[in-house]
Amino acid sequence: MLALVALLAGANAARAALPVLGHKGRWLTDPQGRVVILHGVQVDKFKDISNPAGSENVVDLSPANVRFIGSAGFNAARVSMSYEGVEPAAGRYDDSYIASYLTLDRELASAGIWDVLDLQQGQYSNVLSGNGFPDWMTDTGGVPNNHEPYSRGYLDNPAEQAAWDNLWGNAPVAGGSALEDDYVRGLRLLAGRFASAPALLGLEIVNEPWPGSRWPTCANPVGCPPGGFDQTSLTDFYRRVVPALRSADPRHLIVYEPNLLFDFGAPTTLGSIGDPNLLFAFHNYCLGRAPGLTAFPDPVQACGTNEGVVFDNAEARAASSGDALLMDEWGNSTDPVLNQRVASEADQHMVGWTVWAYEDCCNSPAAIVKDGTKPPTAPGNLNLPVLETLVRPYPQAIAGTPRAWSYDPDTRIFRLTYSTARAGDGTFAPGVKTQIEVPALHYPTGYQVTVDGARITSAPDGDPLLVESMPGAAVVTVTVSPADHHPPSPRTVAGGPVAGAPPSDCPASPARSLTVHTHGRRGRVVSVAVYIDRRRVGLRRGHNVRRIGLPPGLPNGALIRIVATTAHRARVITTRRVQGCALTKPRTRVRRAHRRR
Repeated sequence: MLALVALLAGANAARAALPVLGHKGRWLTDPQGRVVILHGVQVDKFKDISNPAGSENVVDLSPANVRFIGSAGFNAARVSMSYEGVEPAAGRYDDSYIASYLTLDRELASAGIWDVLDLQQGQYSNVLSGNGFPDWMTDTGGVPNNHEPYSRGYLDNPAEQAAWDNLWGNAPVAGGSALEDDYVRGLRLLAGRFASAPALLGLEIVNEPWPGSRWPTCANPVGCPPGGFDQTSLTDFYRRVVPALRSADPRHLIVYEPNLLFDFGAPTTLGSIGDPNLLFAFHNYCLGRAPGLTAFPDPVQACGTNEGVVFDNAEARAASSGDALLMDEWGNSTDPVLNQRVASEADQHMVGWTVWAYEDCCNSPAAIVKDGTKPPTAPGNLNLPVLETLVRPYPQAIAGTPRAWSYDPDTRIFRLTYSTARAGDGTFAPGVKTQIEVPALHYPTGYQVTVDGARITSAPDGDPLLVESMPGAAVVTVTVSPADHHPPSPRTVAGGPVAGAPPSDCPASPARSLTVHTHGRRGRVVSVAVYIDRRRVGLRRGHNVRRIGLPPGLPNGALIRIVATTAHRARVITTRRVQGCALTKPRTRVRRAHRRR
């Protein structure tokens, strides 16, 4: 795999606890009143206590990988926690398991990364060929268990439906307790343990709740019917859990989800939950690409339509509830078109996100790294093509209310427009700045900025980019585009050096020669100069120059500039960049010759 060049700075300096985020309507906000946008990753790799190869169920991510996540420009991580590890036996809580997540939270804080503590489940429990809840909480009532693999079990396993029905029905368990009651007690304990965690964004009550045997009534374009699963079982469940969490942690957001069918386009009909500090977290997947179901090639772009419906449904929930909004799961795909499309759709809807997944939990080729215990740039560990589609510039903190932002992966141009009015109400203290992530992965030789209504306060090519609105400005616009300010020099990533040469599985050069563009009737070419990362490496003269050779061994990120001078003294400049094992599309501009008087 191609080595990573001129991408990331080293480990971030240790810092105090991250600010506790609140919200104003759909917008996450920091204590300064800025709107905070999250781009993050799912951390789902943990040792499974049901696996004989592992004796503990603990998070499995090295500090070097945590630093890598932060230095790549991500500011959030959705961290999977298995309730099976929290309460492996009824009434017995595993303090060492919980402590391992507190340790990770401190490491995330030092890297500037907020974490969503996600009570993960997928197809309920190991008993049902899934994971999440402990075996003792899996009450199937003795109905047949056909052990269908994920995710067919949701639809086709009678025992799966029975287990969820008994959870929502608060069925009794040994010792005089009941399923839902016990879960609420366990979550309250977790909330208390994490109330002072330095990186916590919020605790997510349960991942992708399933309606059980009532799922067919919710699998339609209007969602669950009036008086159905959403309005009764799920709303009542959240109304019980949220006050228990709030009694243990009065500061942090509490994160809740719609039922699983929302991910594929069914709207939620949840009722009001009644807490002023909630975050509505949703997932966005195309049904035809769901794991375990028959995939289709999406020839008519049906997935893009489906994703748009999910975004619209999420915005409708945020508008009706007043809760904050986050797309905290999507992706799990190596398709660059899909990854860039959904990321761009999120930009269009001004929604933050965390993507599945950072490390390989379940033989997923879309994981950013294969093994989170090894250095991220260890040979064969980093999935650079996927990382390149996920990393993009974005506004991390906006001193105002966003109106629009966008990023074009082809031109690498980022645009942001925001009102200087503070979200909700109030005014900003003097000097509060907007902070924009400008990743070196896509701007290895620097960037240029144009602003209207503000001034730049960060250093040239600084990451993050900082801008401060001008007195009296009502709207600020920021445009970032690539520049050739400096050569891309190798840096350290998470404390280790990164090589700059192509690996053996890429050719020595992405192309042996390039076409010289003359753009019509501007005269024959009389000379061609070749520059690589601002250094001239060749010059040829003669009217028959049409193609120019490239030197071997070009590193990833190298900028190639070919300057063709015509007989009329016009200069035709073509630029391309090495990306992966290929060259980006050419960008050509013409500098006309000035006539002598």
